[in-house]
Amino acid sequence: MLFFKQSHTAEEPPDDIIILGTSVSTSESFERSTSPVEVITPATGGTEATSLPQLLSAAAGIHINRQGVNGSPSYASVRGGNYNQLVIYVNGIPFADPLYGQMSLDTLPIGSIKRVEIYKGSTPLRFGMAGMGGVINIVTEDNDQSNGETAKNSIKAGYGSFNTIHSSFKRHATYENFSYLLYIARDSSDADFTYINDNGTPILNDDDDSIDKRLNNDYTSYNTNISGSYTFTPCRLTITNSFLYKENGLPGLNNNSALESRFETFRNTSSANLFFDHVLSSSNQLTINGYYSYRSDRLSDPLNEIGLNAAKQEGIFHTYGASAFQEMLIAELQSTLTLSASYNNDTYTKIVHNLSNSEELFPKQYRDTYNIGIENEFSFFSDHLLVTPNLRYIVTHDDFAIQSDPFTSNSTTDEKFSRSLQWKAGSRLFIIKHNRQRLSLFMNIARTSRRPSFIELFGNDGGVLGNPDLKDETALNREAGAEFYIETKSRFVNNTSISYTYFYTDVNDAILFVQNSQNTMLAHNISRSKIDGHEFSIQTRLLRRLQLGANYTFQSAIDKSSIPYYRNNYLPHRPVHEFFGSARLIFHKISAEYSIEAIGSNYLDRANSDFYFIKSRYYHNLLSEVVLFTGLTITLEARNILDEMSRDKIGYPLPGRAFYSTVEYKF
Repeated sequence: MLFFKQSHTAEEPPDDIIILGTSVSTSESFERSTSPVEVITPATGGTEATSLPQLLSAAAGIHINRQGVNGSPSYASVRGGNYNQLVIYVNGIPFADPLYGQMSLDTLPIGSIKRVEIYKGSTPLRFGMAGMGGVINIVTEDNDQSNGETAKNSIKAGYGSFNTIHSSFKRHATYENFSYLLYIARDSSDADFTYINDNGTPILNDDDDSIDKRLNNDYTSYNTNISGSYTFTPCRLTITNSFLYKENGLPGLNNNSALESRFETFRNTSSANLFFDHVLSSSNQLTINGYYSYRSDRLSDPLNEIGLNAAKQEGIFHTYGASAFQEMLIAELQSTLTLSASYNNDTYTKIVHNLSNSEELFPKQYRDTYNIGIENEFSFFSDHLLVTPNLRYIVTHDDFAIQSDPFTSNSTTDEKFSRSLQWKAGSRLFIIKHNRQRLSLFMNIARTSRRPSFIELFGNDGGVLGNPDLKDETALNREAGAEFYIETKSRFVNNTSISYTYFYTDVNDAILFVQNSQNTMLAHNISRSKIDGHEFSIQTRLLRRLQLGANYTFQSAIDKSSIPYYRNNYLPHRPVHEFFGSARLIFHKISAEYSIEAIGSNYLDRANSDFYFIKSRYYHNLLSEVVLFTGLTITLEARNILDEMSRDKIGYPLPGRAFYSTVEYKF
């Protein structure tokens, strides 16, 4: 479903809450995409001050696996896939962790986000790497030129439960052909919420349960985002630099808390983008990207509460790459030809500091990924029928060391090349295509694959051993559905959009970690899994004051392993039912919103044991926004107002009732 949750204040209701067919970039239109694209923007200043996982939880088919309060590690999965099957981009630049796969969502500040684009099942060619589960592209506030000189500033401060503090400053200025954006934020929390500690006996014994406080769970983070753009004939240059520093405790499992373990992350990412609006002819467009990212992760575990043998260890990551994307209109064939090429290099080095203060340097791990692709959009019957096939050819070169002993750096070198051909065929038929009414049917099928991550191939500091014989995961994604949008001038019912999607995915050689000794795990390929389900979304506005939205996802994620003990079990961490609904009432200077997030029961282990069964949970939230005077807005929020005690992952409890307040002044 293509919809926007438009940013606005309570001063007056927006004229357009739902927009279909808005351009995602100069090279692609949401309306013409054969695959459904869900687009979400922060709805209010209060929402912007919280987290990206909270924003994504409102999207259909997205499941968020959380490990605590906002600011704690969180990961997203799409339509029953693993979190490392989803590829995340920031402004078209890959944002991935070569060690584990997906980068934790808590490291992405939401304050400078303009919109989030969600592509499920199939990936547009302009993204160099295709995700088996799809792609999430996070677009930060741009530097669009405007007539004359303008400058907008925003200061925001927030305080809430568990001594949670937020402060940020944002400035966006334009001077003729030059514009820039500056965003600075600091966030911190004690995160010492209370929870039910089952002491490792959730089923066998309730008498030993206790109400404990989550200890060593605090965090402090600093974020900056600086972006500048300059327009000159015949192109536009944009340079961006983002910085993150975060220090936090590692609380461990709820019945075996870690009190001394700490973790630090330092990351700096720079990118440059060149956009040519006319290349050789007025109908050709070219985009060139280049990027470099440095990251350092430091784990301090003096009592060996987290790892097996290391008191301190550090991981150093270097990522750099480039991509080119060209779109050409071929009028004679009534088609648009798209060509893409990209290169990405990941390097990972581990350094271990033992209790004796000796330093052990492990061999560097390298991965080079080359990607070329071609796509052609054919148009028939005056643009009422669109057919878009594409091909990608991907070559991956791995040069890494396999750790044979979890307690030493002894290793053997291994070098491999992997080649894959991925393809997609999609179509969209517009039955009704007018400015104020649109009804279309779509259908897509795509073949994708995923290389194992570094930790799956060569292990970590001891708990995970490397398996260099892993095969690539492959998937066949199929989807079909319908989208409807109508814009009316009635005072009772205004803009309304409705969508339905059926999806079916076969995954072969899925990678799963299996315990192979008392203290270690090894990644293995299981034969296959099958995921199918339904998505339904609706957005509407009533009486020009009441905005309603809801989405529901039903999915059946089944393990089709050749092992009888697991065959036909539900895959872990995949709820069958998920629902999100919201109602927002807007007056002159006050708005109020109620939302509910319902997550069905699911298992946390592959064996589907009662010991790791999580019952259905329901989160009710209230939000109120008051405009005191022009430029000054106060937001009050109550989350999980019924104090639901739950968890998303074994041993990681989630907070109960919490309250937050935010003051924002724009000038």
